[in-house]
Amino acid sequence: PLILFLLSLFGINAVSIAHSVQVGYCFNCNGDLRIWVEHWHGTENPATTQMTLQVTINGVTTTQTGSPLTNIQNVPAANLPGCTTPITIFGSCNQANT
Repeated sequence: PLILFLLSLFGINAVSIAHSVQVGYCFNCNGDLRIWVEHWHGTENPATTQMTLQVTINGVTTTQTGSPLTNIQNVPAANLPGCTTPITIFGSCNQANT
């Protein structure tokens, strides 16, 4: 599934180390950065999953661990809701739901 994290960060330098198959971002109408992560297991109960994201901005790495805020099932990246900008995919494997 595509998992939504709302972060209020303005830039990212990402390295994906996990069992995700696609990672991207967009901005909502409030200007909040939304990070989308597609989990490789397919549909997954968000209450039973936890993620750790490391974001590096200007050489400073911040680590955030937690459960998804929102879970969206079986939606292609181009149709993700809540984006006021086109989604930018910055990491993808051949199993991604494009």
